[in-house]
Amino acid sequence: NNDKNVDLIDAKFLLDYLLKEGVEPNCLDLTDANDDGIVDISDAVKILFVLFGGQTMPTPYPDYGFDPTSDSFIC
Repeated sequence: NNDKNVDLIDAKFLLDYLLKEGVEPNCLDLTDANDDGIVDISDAVKILFVLFGGQTMPTPYPDYGFDPTSDSFIC
């Protein structure tokens, strides 16, 4: 939800978008939580694994910055 925190609201925001019940994020690259170049339900699952499973978010988290992975997102 673009507040620089990873929390349950991020997973809900993403799921709402994916289920066509919410607005499109300002930058889809920020929602690509598993950094695979696709925004889908696996990104919401990654957020939940970060919160409850001890995984970490990919670089450049926790800061904004250049995404080192090549993908089609332009933000």
